[in-house]
Amino acid sequence: MTLAADLSGTQLSRDLRWIQNSPVLFNDSCHSCFVPGVLPQCRSPLFQPGYTLTPEAVATIHSTLEQKRWHLLGIYYETLWHYLLDQHPATHILARNRQVQKADHSTLGEFDLIYNHLNTGITTHLELAVKFYLGIPSPSQHQQTSHWHQWVGPGLKDRMDRKLHRLLNHQIRLGHTPEGAAVIASLGITQLSRSICLQGYLFYPVHGCCPPPENCNPDHLKGYWVAESMLSHWLEQQSSRLCYFKPAKLRWLASLHESKNQRKNNKSSLLQSLAGLREPQLIIACTEEPDGYNEHYRFFVVPDGWQQLAESYY
Repeated sequence: MTLAADLSGTQLSRDLRWIQNSPVLFNDSCHSCFVPGVLPQCRSPLFQPGYTLTPEAVATIHSTLEQKRWHLLGIYYETLWHYLLDQHPATHILARNRQVQKADHSTLGEFDLIYNHLNTGITTHLELAVKFYLGIPSPSQHQQTSHWHQWVGPGLKDRMDRKLHRLLNHQIRLGHTPEGAAVIASLGITQLSRSICLQGYLFYPVHGCCPPPENCNPDHLKGYWVAESMLSHWLEQQSSRLCYFKPAKLRWLASLHESKNQRKNNKSSLLQSLAGLREPQLIIACTEEPDGYNEHYRFFVVPDGWQQLAESYY
């Protein structure tokens, strides 16, 4: 993967729009710190539908990413948020990724973003996260909601309950610690509001029942997941008009759009390419339109033993 090839101006523009417009996974019905949106209304071109970044703006974002571990989706997501807040005429960033250290110089945590809303005078500590969780089927078929621990990251290194606990009990409360309060004071801030923006997708099993997680935003983005051994049968139930792509991880945000000269998979070639799958793979099912291939829905294919490993991760 190369930065310039995989993150063209068109892709960056699409991902910036996704960040501005996609629903959050949790809103204030779960906790007052969860916010449905961050950016104030603005007439600047960057914040209007259909805007495409200039070559100069693309170069600026690429230059910023090159100084970071840009291949990590979370770093990429944060960098785009920084760019949006930098460019917004009503916001001013005071600190980004500001580390908080203990007396022994070990790291207690870091503030993702601290920024001023220039129209209201409010200073906000904003924590950012983008997550993709797969739901594990419930034993009962009668539950209205699922437990947070039933939602696991595809790589089995992350779980919804643990992430939410850390966001709500550690990250967003960093300013309440003596060390965090000292950092806030050093920035000349006397009052600080707290917000969490958690975006991403929840993927539901195609076999078994897993209702939405308790207190989640009902309008969250959704996908599916299926074990490799069940994939052939499941694909037979899908439209014959669909074609399939396997996007690089940095292209997991915005809905996929591919030009007609891009190589695509049909059902047969997709099955062949996934034979002996060792780790979960995101697949985008697309329909052919006059302007190219556009995302219809997305799903993960996981190795056959993945669910058992996920359940042991409880």
